[in-house]
Amino acid sequence: MLLPETPAAAGTGGQVRIYHFVYAAAQVADVTVAILAEPDAGDVPPELSVKRVIRPGIASSPVAPDAGAKGALSTLLTGFRNNGRKLMLAGQNICVDRSGQGRQGVFHKIYGWLLLLQASTLTLIVRLFPIDIHVRGNCWDAIKTELEELPEPPDYVWCEHSYLFPLTSVLCKQFPKAKIVINAHNVEWILKDSIARTKPAGLARSWTMLESRLIKHWEARMVAESALIYTCSEEDKQRLQHLEPDSTTGIIAIPNGVDVSHFVPSDGQTEMPTLLFAGTAGYPPNDDAAYWLSSEIFPAIRKQISTCRLLLAGRNADQNWRHLHSPDQGIEVISDVPDMRPVLGSAWMSLVPLRSGSGTRLKIVEAMSSGRCVVSTTIGAEGLNLSPGVDLIIHDNASDFAEAVCEVIEDTQQRKAFETQGRQVACERFSWQQLSLQAADEFRSRIELEELASAD
Repeated sequence: MLLPETPAAAGTGGQVRIYHFVYAAAQVADVTVAILAEPDAGDVPPELSVKRVIRPGIASSPVAPDAGAKGALSTLLTGFRNNGRKLMLAGQNICVDRSGQGRQGVFHKIYGWLLLLQASTLTLIVRLFPIDIHVRGNCWDAIKTELEELPEPPDYVWCEHSYLFPLTSVLCKQFPKAKIVINAHNVEWILKDSIARTKPAGLARSWTMLESRLIKHWEARMVAESALIYTCSEEDKQRLQHLEPDSTTGIIAIPNGVDVSHFVPSDGQTEMPTLLFAGTAGYPPNDDAAYWLSSEIFPAIRKQISTCRLLLAGRNADQNWRHLHSPDQGIEVISDVPDMRPVLGSAWMSLVPLRSGSGTRLKIVEAMSSGRCVVSTTIGAEGLNLSPGVDLIIHDNASDFAEAVCEVIEDTQQRKAFETQGRQVACERFSWQQLSLQAADEFRSRIELEELASAD
């Protein structure tokens, strides 16, 4: 199993989904996990019962621009080495992030457009290798060397997140008999496309659109070449099927879930109305949602309810959302919370004002399991098949979103009804205990089908 981060029972949405799918796989087979993350990124929890853990013995520091003309030339040449494997990383760090800062000047903007032109040209000749920003080339090089020395070849190569499929495809050249299993947390080309549409016209949007087109090509190959793919929703399942309509790959929708014994209702709500937005900072859909919430939605709420507070809580929030911290305006940024339950318990409701993204949101099912009313956008609640006005509240317009929040704050009976209904739905439909068993059963069925086919 190729993992971009260490699995954790409580952590980011990605870590939690990985945790439960590693658990599911380990119920069926002997599992070796290879983690493409820093050596000090935490240990694999022992209850997952994996057979072997492989992680690089090197730090996976981000790609940094080298100084001077030599460094610029070196980056421009990355597209012609390793089949363009590191070009997307170099472009993301140097051309998009730095050219978006005015103090970097005209040079970086010209430099960025040159790299974009190079990448666009290369797509006409070869398909680039679009490794996502989470995955560092030096980590993969170290992992691949260790995997090549396994005592026996794997029967399955399983990767978490479809953006790792290019790595899986390379690995299967080493193990040609291995079948591929993918846990697609998102449809990555849709995610990149939706992120691009939130950016102003220019280099950042153009670069992200290019990434979307490249990743769409690789996800189509993924559907054609994999034995089994898990998605987070029926919507994502249909999107992948549409890429390769004639594929016989099994695609199974298993939503994100919640440990309903861990996230339980509490009576710790603050006296003043407190609203919560939780998510990993630095993830573009979350960053856009935090900005939209603090700049448009929450000010409208404060006009009606001046005592209202907003908490923006998430990993790396200090680095990415500190500029939104404004105690005078009732906005507080909380970073790297070790346990979200007390924060959820203090909130009157959970807000999910996402305007881009893919997959399904753990933050919604965790809030519902914790007995908290949820107000979301359509995209925020996508894939969960929840009933607007019954299970949660959905609005896509800033003023309507704010008005709905104010109404629920002032109507205690309505808020309690949403809290009760949400908890019930979480227990009945989104318990990880049930979903993990379902994932394991699907994997077991796939193995049995392969064994029958081999016997015939």
